[in-house]
Amino acid sequence: MKLTVLASIIAGIAIGATGCSHEPKKAQYTVEQYLADRDLMNKKVEECANNPGELRNDPDCINARAAASKDSWGSLRDRPPVGLNSPASTEGPSSQE
Repeated sequence: MKLTVLASIIAGIAIGATGCSHEPKKAQYTVEQYLADRDLMNKKVEECANNPGELRNDPDCINARAAASKDSWGSLRDRPPVGLNSPASTEGPSSQE
């Protein structure tokens, strides 16, 4: 009887240990792959937004959101200058009244 109990305990520990040693989930698509297929990106972003409690840290959700963010802003290198150093406008209230 003691042997049966001991075998059951060992079996339980072995089964429990295998459940704890899983590898983290890897993303199915990269950011660049999502950017290349906007339909796939939009579908994944919508799926992730619909279930943020479970999918917030999902690698594909992270990649799809990064791709959507990059797609909406684009690269700063590709954007025209902002023009912060342009001369002040001559229009507006006059200092002479």
